[in-house]
Amino acid sequence: MDNRHAGSLPAGVSWLRKALGETAAESVYLHTKRGVGVRLVDPQP
Repeated sequence: MDNRHAGSLPAGVSWLRKALGETAAESVYLHTKRGVGVRLVDPQP
């Protein structure tokens, strides 16, 4: 497995959270499940 870009996804998610004005602890739009991935959700169902 090639690990050259192993930090690319977490860095991109971090940048996106910052742009959305949220933190991982208080997420509104991005929900992360360890080992599964990140999901973009509508805060008003």
